[in-house]
Amino acid sequence: MTVFDSRTGEPAGTLILSDRAETKSAKKCEKTAWVGRVCVNVNGKGLYVKSWATTFEHTQESYKYLCSEGRFWVDGKRFHTNQKSCADKHHSAQLTWRGKGRKFRHNAKLCNSWTIAGPAKPCITVHK
Repeated sequence: MTVFDSRTGEPAGTLILSDRAETKSAKKCEKTAWVGRVCVNVNGKGLYVKSWATTFEHTQESYKYLCSEGRFWVDGKRFHTNQKSCADKHHSAQLTWRGKGRKFRHNAKLCNSWTIAGPAKPCITVHK
């Protein structure tokens, strides 16, 4: 399975399908003006997503820590919202979708956003 960057259309990673059970991951990040970067990280095989996580980096010198709510999106619709997570200066906050894994449709666009990170919304498109 090839995973494509939703903005440029360029390959962002590859999930290799074979007779062996293999798990690969794809990660996409976007820089923001307020926090350092927002990232989406998807792990799975084929159209099946085993885990899905998001992070934001805290790079604001004037704040000891920052807290934000993370959101998970599928094809532009809110799929899941986590409670707030906080990061100390120069560290990252991470949230993980708590689902048990699931199969998404071919070309589903999986995105993440954080309320503190403005318009940043990195996405990964799932392919067979």
